[in-house]
Amino acid sequence: MRQGIFKEEHGILTIDIKKSIGQGYSNGWFTNTRKCRYRLYKGARNTKKSYNWANEAVIRLIADDITNILVIRRYDVDNRNSTFANICRAISDFGLEKYFKTRTQPLEIEYMDGRKIMFAGMNNPTSLNSIACKKGFLTCVYIEEAYEIESWDAFVKLDQSIRAGMGYDQEGNLVELDVPQQI
Repeated sequence: MRQGIFKEEHGILTIDIKKSIGQGYSNGWFTNTRKCRYRLYKGARNTKKSYNWANEAVIRLIADDITNILVIRRYDVDNRNSTFANICRAISDFGLEKYFKTRTQPLEIEYMDGRKIMFAGMNNPTSLNSIACKKGFLTCVYIEEAYEIESWDAFVKLDQSIRAGMGYDQEGNLVELDVPQQI
């Protein structure tokens, strides 16, 4: 557990997000709305962009009981030593290891209730078409090193693969759900 990112109020230990992520990206977190489809973090090397979104992914998965997350790199093999490692570090920094299971085949991190952070590469964009979640919906996609995506068409295929908007109402009718989705 990383020291200095927690505060105690009324006997309850909470995470101080601003201390965890630093000042530079707090606007990205605290102005985030459910209706915002696309967000972009831009900055130089070593500005904590990757570590920031890894923190955000962990908090988002815990905080919203419908969330599943897909993490994308250009090549799927690049995830293991970058995105996967960053999220594992964030889980450790928060002291939450006992609530998560990590797997390397397939590469994924599972929260205790079955929702997941999944990892994939754009080297086979058609494999992203049928991602199913056993609990909740695919609501978030994080693209690490987005400049590596080879074409606009590849991005559009990824964007269109996030379809958490349909479900069944109490009468069994197929209806559009109000499920926020964000890249």
